[in-house]
Amino acid sequence: MSIPEFDEIIEPNDQTEARREHLEKLSEIVGNVYPNKFDRTNITGAEDTIQTLFISPRLPKLPKN
Repeated sequence: MSIPEFDEIIEPNDQTEARREHLEKLSEIVGNVYPNKFDRTNITGAEDTIQTLFISPRLPKLPKN
């Protein structure tokens, strides 16, 4: 049993063509557009998470409207 091609599963249309073009361009810029693992930054002095970034004094505070 073989794996069907994308065009055999999804009927090509303007949305799928636009998505394919965008993914190809992103791939040229960043490589793998669907990485299995992201390298975390180290802005806060430890492995950054949303929580550590939120409470970090190193990031500027945005004015409240």
